Amino acid sequence: MVGQFVLEDPDVRQTINSRNIITMKADVTRPNQEAYDLLRSLNHEAGTVPYFALFAANDPDNPRTHSALFTKDDMREFIGD
Repeated sequence: MVGQFVLEDPDVRQTINSRNIITMKADVTRPNQEAYDLLRSLNHEAGTVPYFALFAANDPDNPRTHSALFTKDDMREFIGD
């Protein structure tokens, strides 16, 4: 739902594209050790979804994370618009 209604919203997509952000999805609806390892490395062991991590090019070792539902405006603020 978040992907369909927020991440694919034309205004949000414009902000993502204008900032050269690469979006990725780690699907944990089926066993996925790589995704589990990534979530663990982000200190997100609760497993709640959706879970967002923003790795800035100038500080990739300190991602900003968020584990709640987003509105379009929330997402644009999260990515720094």
